[in-house]
Amino acid sequence: MRRRRDEKPAARMVSILFFASAFLLLPLPCQGKKSDAEYLYRVMPREESSPIIDYAPPLNNETKNNMGGSALYHPNFLYSTFGPAAVARVVEFYAPWCPHCQHFAPKYVKFARRMNEIVKPYGIQIDFYAVSCTVNKKVCKQQDVRGYPTVKVFAAGSSNATVTKYFDLHPFQVLRDIGINIDPVDAAEEEHPAAESAEERNLKSKGQNAKKFVLNLPSIKKRSKADLYADAYRSFHFAMKTGVFMANGPLPNKTVPILYNWLELLQSTLPPTWNIHPLIKKMLQEFDHIIKGEDQLLEVIDQFPPISKEWSPSCTKGVEAMGYTCGLWELFHIMTVGVVEYNEKVVNDDGYSFFRTEQVANDLRNYIEHFFGCDVCRMNFLHAFDNCALDRCNRLSDQVGDLAAWKQLPIWLFETHNAVNVRLMKEQAERDKRPTTHLDEMNVQWPSRIDCPKCWNPDGSWDEGIMYLFMFDQYWPDDGKTSQVTRRALFQSTINAEPDDLESEGSFMGTALKFIPVLIVLGTIAYFYKKRSDLWKTGRHKKRDY
Repeated sequence: MRRRRDEKPAARMVSILFFASAFLLLPLPCQGKKSDAEYLYRVMPREESSPIIDYAPPLNNETKNNMGGSALYHPNFLYSTFGPAAVARVVEFYAPWCPHCQHFAPKYVKFARRMNEIVKPYGIQIDFYAVSCTVNKKVCKQQDVRGYPTVKVFAAGSSNATVTKYFDLHPFQVLRDIGINIDPVDAAEEEHPAAESAEERNLKSKGQNAKKFVLNLPSIKKRSKADLYADAYRSFHFAMKTGVFMANGPLPNKTVPILYNWLELLQSTLPPTWNIHPLIKKMLQEFDHIIKGEDQLLEVIDQFPPISKEWSPSCTKGVEAMGYTCGLWELFHIMTVGVVEYNEKVVNDDGYSFFRTEQVANDLRNYIEHFFGCDVCRMNFLHAFDNCALDRCNRLSDQVGDLAAWKQLPIWLFETHNAVNVRLMKEQAERDKRPTTHLDEMNVQWPSRIDCPKCWNPDGSWDEGIMYLFMFDQYWPDDGKTSQVTRRALFQSTINAEPDDLESEGSFMGTALKFIPVLIVLGTIAYFYKKRSDLWKTGRHKKRDY
């Protein structure tokens, strides 16, 4: 007797297809990789970094003991008068995240090679070192390194250094600094490839490849808010660990209120649902303790490690060392949008104080002046700020103001970010000896006309109302607070843009829409499978047998 076919196979297949389609909607875990952001020269091919010796501390206690115990924080080439210190040395202290350190790296290599060419006929040896202050922070503190990059020159057999300007390195000046006199004519001196233009000598040049800096601009197409907030958290955490104590001992009295004001500002203006708040709250609670020294600060900070061990690919774009500055810009943008949100909230709340936009900008300025290590980045920002660039002095006010006045703060910072980007593009073009056009300037500004067509007025200026809505959508979490009217106005104005929320961790509908075609295909397959099952059940399939 033939076993009767039933509907179970069809039902089973429909179930399988349903769960398979549901699985497609689940977020996939992010796989991390080991970061190479601790060094600049050690991660280069040797033929590109030679003759630079990128110092790495001893790997274990046995190695450390063999080197004299204190070698971890007192490498011989810095502190001894024998061994590696018996010859002249040039030492660069750098931070791998610093844009100017990245730009200077190939110049330092060329400089070292040129120096070796000059002294080789005279039988003179000069060693060239690099010290990552991210890895060797205590070494840098003991060497009183306050900014990056810093270049020191040591004469043979001496532990006393001469600090030289990295942007004005010249072989024969360095030779004179270390007590070596060689006649430039005899050495057939040529213009050195590491020598900078007059503009760079005056610190007007950012010194960073413009293309790299563009990578720090937000990407509406590829970046989720999950990545944005993770990157900003990681950069804040990194900044507190590496930027607060640049020297031994307690925090200097003049910088204590600057750090406190910065933490209070972030506590009030960052999104209240963000998991960065426990760290900031703890730092404020333990403030008198953490300013006593770096060890006390790390005791607190290390209790709240960032969830992500590296910056997202959407932030670094393949240049790992760019993650820190990228995330820091994002933190600043989130904070300035948060000022508007905070002030709007307290309009109807008694007992709260408004944030004056001028004071917030000053808090940001003071933080950058005292706690951001990249020398030229800092000087460029301070120069623009103190000279009221972008009409800052008129746009930002020490008065309470209104909503329109508050919005000037995030728009000013956004324009500052774009202005830096344009300047870098022009500097890179000057180095490449090529002209720039208005189109070049447009291409390095964010958002583009594709990302936000209504952000731009016909005359090329910004529509500040739409621009703020766009920034709000990009930087503020969609936690239910956002009014439907506001979001509808923004999306109707930017129909060609992909809202970042559609790619964020909390946007299920946005993700689901992407899989509608897949679901249709799976549903069609299930339908025909069900039909075939019914055909077998009725026996009508036999009519087709031959």
